[in-house]
Amino acid sequence: MLGVTTKKPGVESLARRSAQFRQLVAGVDGGGTATRAVILDDQHRVIAEGRAGPSNPLRVGIATAASAVRDAIDQACGKASIHRGDILAAAVGLAGVRRQDIRDRIREKLNECLKEIKPIELFTDGEIALYGATGGAAGLVVIAGTGSICCGRNSQGKHVCAGGWGPIVGDEGGGSWIARKALQDVAQATDGRGPKTALA
Repeated sequence: MLGVTTKKPGVESLARRSAQFRQLVAGVDGGGTATRAVILDDQHRVIAEGRAGPSNPLRVGIATAASAVRDAIDQACGKASIHRGDILAAAVGLAGVRRQDIRDRIREKLNECLKEIKPIELFTDGEIALYGATGGAAGLVVIAGTGSICCGRNSQGKHVCAGGWGPIVGDEGGGSWIARKALQDVAQATDGRGPKTALA
């Protein structure tokens, strides 16, 4: 027809159309140092990855933690040329959500800032690490990052965790605990209350 031009669909438009025929899900791993999000298709292939700052609510607060999860997912969406609404569900594993009250608050905030994605399942970082290591079979995993936690599952399906209580009352063997112990040893050596140390 004269006077009418047809615009060819761009790369983003084509990517969004193809996303409608895929079953996309997001997975997030967040801790005291950084947050990583991946988007997977129905063949369990990673199609995009995003990164953001720390998302342990015990260290950065509920709002900042949820924002980091959102930012990591949004970065992955941008790389995949899709929108949040194209994601059918998300599994989010975070350090610092072992306590039920903290878990409830961060879940509420995630549902608020990622309202296009439903459902959002929330786990501890220990739970996702254990499943990643064992595939759901019996086993044990120890995380010693900025903080620390140990989680295990036996052959009867019983699941237990120890640690993960944060830098004030726990995190033995974690990075912040090691740094704090080193500084304490330097202080005690300086005062003469402890042995001399090369750390000084």
